[in-house]
Amino acid sequence: MPIFTILFFIFILCNAGIPLSLNFLGEFMALAGMYQRNPIVAIIGATGIFFSACYSIWLYNRISYGSYSPHLKPLKDLNRREFILLITLLVPTIILGIFPNIVLETLHSSVTSLLYNIPFYPLSS
Repeated sequence: MPIFTILFFIFILCNAGIPLSLNFLGEFMALAGMYQRNPIVAIIGATGIFFSACYSIWLYNRISYGSYSPHLKPLKDLNRREFILLITLLVPTIILGIFPNIVLETLHSSVTSLLYNIPFYPLSS
């Protein structure tokens, strides 16, 4: 299943948070916000992201190149419908990772108004 394996690898890399993917943007913004508030929590969050990436790569290796099971019949590669479905999920992930302002500009005013209306309580008194 070479086409499935290639697409699965690209999705695994996006899940691991490589640059130019939408997940990288979300992880970076979350970690930057956590670091401003509490650096210890940001370090714990970064280790969680690291272990998630390690598990994703282990999962890819296990699924794509694992041992053959005699109980499973051989599968065909992706058909046209499955390929189009996976590409329609992959293209926005990459495009929004490259051009995140498509989404961020629409969210800016509502998030800003929420942040200014929430009272701020400092952690150290």
